[in-house]
Amino acid sequence: MKKIKNSTLLIGAGGVFLLFGLLSFIIFGQNNNKMKNNDGLLTKEEAIALINDKTKTVIDLFENQSEVFDIVESDQEDLYQEVNNYDKIIKNLYSEEGIKQLEKSKFGENLFVKKNEDNKVFLLKDIPEDNRYKGTEISTEIMDIKKDSIVSEVTITTYKMKDDVVTYYVIVKDVELIKKDNEWLIKDFSYPNE
Repeated sequence: MKKIKNSTLLIGAGGVFLLFGLLSFIIFGQNNNKMKNNDGLLTKEEAIALINDKTKTVIDLFENQSEVFDIVESDQEDLYQEVNNYDKIIKNLYSEEGIKQLEKSKFGENLFVKKNEDNKVFLLKDIPEDNRYKGTEISTEIMDIKKDSIVSEVTITTYKMKDDVVTYYVIVKDVELIKKDNEWLIKDFSYPNE
């Protein structure tokens, strides 16, 4: 009879722990690695992967234009180079607000994007060294996820080398994506170092 009482006591204690675990999961059920995942919302991991992918594409757009655009070959020495597929690339990457922000981007006195009277598009060839992020480390913190928007803080850790001295620094950018026609587009991402 004593063994039955001890077994019952152990089973009861196990049941209490199981119940506690179940209640904890229900109350605190949101896994720390996930944000809302109902009603078609992205998980935190999916949102981070999406933001990081967009961030890397933007870095290439500014710093490695031949990987993103169809460059028109020219013998002219100029600050700018003509690109053929600007509208197609940009409209698949940026929202209308994001395009306006991009087209106002300046490096010093030079606009990044110039359009002439024939509506040809020219991009600034060389981005100043202080605004280069290629080959840097990117980490993303999601601030808010909704069905049609993601707000995040992107931290870019980069370095500069001058006279055999390496200087590391951290740049923090707010990046906002919006969902339009089932596509995630950049609404806010100010690229130049401000």
